[in-house]
Amino acid sequence: MKAIGRAAVMVALLQIITVHAVALSLPWWTARHSFTGTIGCDQTLRIPLMTEIDDGHYRIDVFVEGEDAHEVGPALAGLLWGDHDFGGVLVMVRGWTPDGSPIAPLVPDASDDAIVFLWDMVNAGFRHNPLFVEATDGGAIPFVPAFPDVIAVFESEVIEYWDDDLGDWFRYRHLIAQDAFAEVMHTDYSDGGATLGVATEPRWHWSAGPAG
Repeated sequence: MKAIGRAAVMVALLQIITVHAVALSLPWWTARHSFTGTIGCDQTLRIPLMTEIDDGHYRIDVFVEGEDAHEVGPALAGLLWGDHDFGGVLVMVRGWTPDGSPIAPLVPDASDDAIVFLWDMVNAGFRHNPLFVEATDGGAIPFVPAFPDVIAVFESEVIEYWDDDLGDWFRYRHLIAQDAFAEVMHTDYSDGGATLGVATEPRWHWSAGPAG
């Protein structure tokens, strides 16, 4: 009888695991959750549910609604938006003004210093995000020549969002802010003229702007 009872329990557990395995979030939905968990903390932005255009094509819309949307929107577009390919499933991230006009990414002029331009773009795009601390000059760190040119520094906070994660009892995914933002930001800008990295604000704090 005890053996039969244990067998029944094992069968029940396998059924539960199977049900949850089927329900795991697909990578493109995880991407959408990543956007809402990071830039979605900015109360001047609105991110509705992801739109399925057709089989294998989705769109994430970001509406920039703050009074300074003309500055924040293009900066965010340059930092985050674009097309993301998940093994043949394409997710397009697009920005819009409140009246539905598309927002074009901010791009530097030929005379702009690429590193200074990226530094300014990070500060403009994340200015209303409570998780963002500052942009700092990665090149200011001595003896580390391969470090990114600009570092986006974020609060020492954990971002939590539902993603049907089997590693968590409540099916939530947990990332520190810098890792969550790293999943949605580009790393190379201005055709390789500047690179962007992420960091978490330490207990001791220093600030250094870009040279130039």
